[in-house]
Amino acid sequence: MDEVSFENVDGEVRDQDALAKFKGKEYADRKRHAKPNDVEEGDEVVAKRQITTNKLATTFEPTVYKVVKRNGSEVTIENQGTGSHYRRNVAHVKKVPQVSDVTTKRLKRTRNIVSRMPSSKSTVSSGAIKKNDFTNDAMGAYRN
Repeated sequence: MDEVSFENVDGEVRDQDALAKFKGKEYADRKRHAKPNDVEEGDEVVAKRQITTNKLATTFEPTVYKVVKRNGSEVTIENQGTGSHYRRNVAHVKKVPQVSDVTTKRLKRTRNIVSRMPSSKSTVSSGAIKKNDFTNDAMGAYRN
């Protein structure tokens, strides 16, 4: 009887397993609309409220904090006014957009809207319906 060699089988199985796991991760991230969190040291952030007072309260506290340290998914934030430090998960803080970022986004959005608008030089086709083509009779019906 012939002997079966299992030398390369282990490596191939590991490669196939790693590929399957990667494909599953990509699919799950795409379905969840996952995106990387780019909070870094020195950024200004707002923190999520730990206790909600009522259902009309905002999700994030109005106080702006500064990120002092980031270690994986943990950030240490500092209140600039009082100097107190807090440790939070990166999912519980949101970066405060800089004025230039907001202006740039608005400018891009405005340019996109303007580019989709029809130009004022466009001509009306000969088959277009004009306002005077229809008259309104006493019953409110339109006729030609």
